[in-house]
Amino acid sequence: MNNLFTERIELVSSTFRKGAELATELQELSSLLKELDRTERGFRAVVYEGAAMQLASTDLEDQDLKMPLWSALLENAKQYNTHLHIGLGWALAKMELPFKDLSIDLSPFDKDKALDGAGYFAGLFQRRVVIRAQQIPSGISNDQLVAFDQGIGRSIWYITKGDIEHVHNVISHFPEERRTSLWTGIGLASTFVGGYQTDDLKGLEMRAEKYAINLKCGVVLAIRGRYVTGSLDEYAEIAAMTYFDLSPTAVAESLFPDKALNNKDLIKGIQALFRSSLTTS
Repeated sequence: MNNLFTERIELVSSTFRKGAELATELQELSSLLKELDRTERGFRAVVYEGAAMQLASTDLEDQDLKMPLWSALLENAKQYNTHLHIGLGWALAKMELPFKDLSIDLSPFDKDKALDGAGYFAGLFQRRVVIRAQQIPSGISNDQLVAFDQGIGRSIWYITKGDIEHVHNVISHFPEERRTSLWTGIGLASTFVGGYQTDDLKGLEMRAEKYAINLKCGVVLAIRGRYVTGSLDEYAEIAAMTYFDLSPTAVAESLFPDKALNNKDLIKGIQALFRSSLTTS
């Protein structure tokens, strides 16, 4: 067991809970933002994600589908756009509400991030159904499954505590057509959490087998996310050099996710940009 990884994953969990607690305690948005920004930059996006989940949950509990509390946070923290939409997905999954009920417009890209959040929640708290039985929730369409499964993949990384062989075994039980997105989620989570060195990452790539290209797409998404929030760290550096022989900034600046129509288009763009380095060995 990688003790450093365990410490970092526990830090992610506690930081998310802290964000939710702050959003419950602090009614004034300016006070909430001030406290959220006290969080160490490396995982500040996570504290915002927790706060977004709590504010979205409050909106939904109040049956206000215009989402005023969540929307106010988004308006004042746009650099954390991805994580705020992931938090929204958490809340919708927790409340068992379909996305179509919302009275706010989500771009295809933002909706995919929310679906990722819903998938992550389902993987953590509905494990028997969505991971052991590989059942797809009734509210998730085939078109939404790519983003939803990416979230499930992220949850698998956390549930297995980054045990590479365990990750491989869990994913191998899923239908083959779903494994691409699951491995993208693994790449995203493993890079964002960090704690692994070059040899570990090469071992992960090897166990991903023919899905290594999807694993690396997740790595790129994580690096881009850290770049946007100003939180690139040594583990983003290790991942970028291991998989692409590039700096994390070079990887991030090659991507323009705001121009992507949806998650599938973004993945295709990543594959095209890095087709030489994304080839499996």
